[in-house]
Amino acid sequence: MYVVNVKNAEPFYLRILLFHVPGATSFKFLRTVDNVIYDTFKQAAFHRHLLNSDEEWDHCLHDASTYQMPKQLRQTFAFILCFCNPTNVLELWNKYSIDTSLDYLRSNIEAASWNLTLHDINATLEQHGSSCASIGLPVPTGNATEVQPYNQDEEREEAEQRISSQNRNQLAAFEMITRAIGNNNENDRYFFGWPWRFWQNFLLFNIIIFHSG
Repeated sequence: MYVVNVKNAEPFYLRILLFHVPGATSFKFLRTVDNVIYDTFKQAAFHRHLLNSDEEWDHCLHDASTYQMPKQLRQTFAFILCFCNPTNVLELWNKYSIDTSLDYLRSNIEAASWNLTLHDINATLEQHGSSCASIGLPVPTGNATEVQPYNQDEEREEAEQRISSQNRNQLAAFEMITRAIGNNNENDRYFFGWPWRFWQNFLLFNIIIFHSG
């Protein structure tokens, strides 16, 4: 089943109901609890007692951590805090603090990485009238820009080493795709038929070059 962003409230709660209500035959069926038809999927999920614990938010973060980059996962975490009112915010933070900080952990110690992560989460919370302090998360300290998440010189050197190790066909494909990234002609950005191992290598190179640029 497709993963749904928690900001898309009704599709998100519809997904929860589909996981927990066996034999559903219609949307009306899903919105019906004890012979009462509720107006929204969220209301139905609430009256089915599916939102009384943090289990769904835990599942959501677990699923998201398997495919989202850390920056996206931080946003998902913040959206859950803003819109879903989990009961034990600190427990969720402790469980997913590493997943949400992986990019910062590449170049910083844990304490500094978690502080930068909390700065990012706090920035999203503030956009919605909240904060780490008001929600029960550790409050970030210092300036979020004081520590860089990567060393540009090191990233550039690693990119050069990895690119030089490619064979002729790999290098040709890599150069063709990197040129297309900066091409305003959208039709030149579609590539098909490359094996998954190539895409793994290409994505790694692209991330390194993006950081070093």
